[in-house]
Amino acid sequence: MDIDRLTTLAFSLYSNKGAYALLLGSGISRSAHIPSAWEVESDLISKMAATKGVTNEADWHEWYKNEFGKEADYSSLLDALTSKKTERVGLMRGYFEPSEEDRKGRRDRHLSHSEWQHE
Repeated sequence: MDIDRLTTLAFSLYSNKGAYALLLGSGISRSAHIPSAWEVESDLISKMAATKGVTNEADWHEWYKNEFGKEADYSSLLDALTSKKTERVGLMRGYFEPSEEDRKGRRDRHLSHSEWQHE
């Protein structure tokens, strides 16, 4: 009997929950309307800029570089905006978890990311 490798893998994944890690590229998030790291950075920078009265920039990353003399990156932004892990979780939650409006049908982030975990 010759069984397709994909079929074997599917059975193994299904039968051994938690035994495998799935490494996916950022493109998997796009269809679920989850922002890319660049988009999250841009939004965080725009919020930082707003505290300085700046609300309309074509390139938030360029504004950050001009303002702070360095390139913005995810980790340094989180370090600047939060001091505890729990604060980071709270700050980032809105980017990755659906709001009530989202749950009412505009988008379902969890379908792309966690459906396969619970099957």
